[in-house]
Amino acid sequence: MAETGSPNALPEGLHRLWRVSSSHPRDARPALNVERVVAAAIDVADEHGLAAVSMSRVAEQLGASTMALYRHVASKDELLALMVDGAAGQPPALPLDEGWRSATEAWARALARASKGWVIEVPISGPPLGPNSVAWMEAGLRALRESGLEPLERLAVITTLSGYVRQHAALLQNMADQTGGRPQREVELEWRDTLASLIDPESFPEVSSVLATGAFGVQSSDVEGDPDFDFGVHCILEGVTRLAQRKHGDVDPRSADHPFTDG
Repeated sequence: MAETGSPNALPEGLHRLWRVSSSHPRDARPALNVERVVAAAIDVADEHGLAAVSMSRVAEQLGASTMALYRHVASKDELLALMVDGAAGQPPALPLDEGWRSATEAWARALARASKGWVIEVPISGPPLGPNSVAWMEAGLRALRESGLEPLERLAVITTLSGYVRQHAALLQNMADQTGGRPQREVELEWRDTLASLIDPESFPEVSSVLATGAFGVQSSDVEGDPDFDFGVHCILEGVTRLAQRKHGDVDPRSADHPFTDG
């Protein structure tokens, strides 16, 4: 019997996810392997969407039989897990010398760039287990190391940011799907003009004042030029900064405007 914690004690799916050598390989033929299967599945998702991904479609992409794929991937659910981890890739180098907040902002933006449209359609079934996903978690925790927060607090911060990134990506993807992929600026301007023609400024003074700012039509689908995304990250990290300051004694916890006062 394999000892607990040894590679062979892991489920076969985790062997494949982490590319851990098994003492009982399911198929030793070099023509087809996990990497090729995952790459082909990602190509199908990139070109045709997640709904087009099936074991038979991926097999066709590879010029192989469906049964041949099952020698390398046990199920479609396992294939999806492999695809999500593969699409994430490795996190980039972060500007750690610029301070923990700048490094964490860079991490959030990089994660947003790595969030492909079809990836956010895959349901989350639990905490990250893939090597690339764990590498992103490691990078986020490292970015926050100098914040003074405890390990579990740092984990909570990157979990919150990950959720925000996913929600923002899902919103943009849903809007793109419903508008036929039209530019976000164009959609915003049309919404502004339509709403302005419908509402009475006396009944909706606050909405009218927002519409009159001229701020619409500046949003970009590129995360680097998206003020809404930047504002959300800023708000999250502003709260984290106040928490870190409180833990270091830099902020009076009794301050009326402090968001982390007790009681």
